[in-house]
Amino acid sequence: MKPATILICKLGAIGDVVLSLPMLQALRAREPQARITFLVGRAAAPVLEKNPAIDDLWVIDENDFWKKRFYALIKIFLAIRKHSFDRVYILQWSSLFHAFFWLTGIPERIGFSRDGHAFGLTCSVPYYEAHSAHHDVDLYQSLVDISLESVRSPQLVLLKEEVESAEARWKKLGAQPGQRRIAIAPGGGSNAKLVMPMKRWPLEHYKTLIQKLRAEQNALVILLGSEEERTLLEQTNVPSEINLAGQLSLRETAALIKQAHFFVGNDSGLAHIASAVGTASVVFFGPTSPHGKKARGTPQQILYRQEVCSPCYRFGHAPACPYELKCLTQIKPEEAMNAIERLSAAKVS
Repeated sequence: MKPATILICKLGAIGDVVLSLPMLQALRAREPQARITFLVGRAAAPVLEKNPAIDDLWVIDENDFWKKRFYALIKIFLAIRKHSFDRVYILQWSSLFHAFFWLTGIPERIGFSRDGHAFGLTCSVPYYEAHSAHHDVDLYQSLVDISLESVRSPQLVLLKEEVESAEARWKKLGAQPGQRRIAIAPGGGSNAKLVMPMKRWPLEHYKTLIQKLRAEQNALVILLGSEEERTLLEQTNVPSEINLAGQLSLRETAALIKQAHFFVGNDSGLAHIASAVGTASVVFFGPTSPHGKKARGTPQQILYRQEVCSPCYRFGHAPACPYELKCLTQIKPEEAMNAIERLSAAKVS
């Protein structure tokens, strides 16, 4: 029998692609002879590079879909038609993608039904947003009808030389033997589809936390983020040499996080990467819920103050907050310090 040709579509965001990794691994384990192609957006593509479960990585500008660029979509459509895939797993829950892949003529089209809408799919499973009983990792795996305990946790594939280079960078930044290394990402909440700075813990709180970590623990703190976030991170008043925003690729950032003792950041792609490279983390949640998103297999402290309106984010949208973001602003730097100590104590024990 001819091996199946399979397409997986998940354009982003970075954290969502990380959460899809166990599904990819499970699919490869079930169908080792299949040819698997992954269609992904540029921002999240580095998450999938070097992954042995993928035969072909198709990288596109995710804005072709989000901004409905007709001619670019026609080009993608024709490439998919030419390839004659047997099956597609659509990890987006938007009806736009369902209709698009229905038009491609791929015989098996498997994806999520949202609020009962599954037009164009030959097989669908319900998608639950921020549900305590349905982790996103399990929802993605439900599309391939596989439940393997060994692949319940995302694992980001990094090469040995990438990790060695990150270790050398830490030492160049001044890391001493036994010194705590803490990677902090005060940004996030921004991708091709959505800009949501209201997901960020207040910058003043980060500034206080960094001062405490450096003064009270002699920790080596580095700041991570995108090029667009560099100016934001400069407001923490840390030495410029440890503000690495915009200086690293996503994979270099992932390797640096892997060689850190702890990661601290908002609900963002880098928080999911920290989990996928095995680094203990402290993560702030506000408009979004930690249900379905929190780390598996890696120690994590979730700081989440649920208000009567929480969570207000649903399916890519959140209303303007009339309560001054109390869900985030009321989480104090001392709580983050205590969370780091709990993680440290768990490591020792």
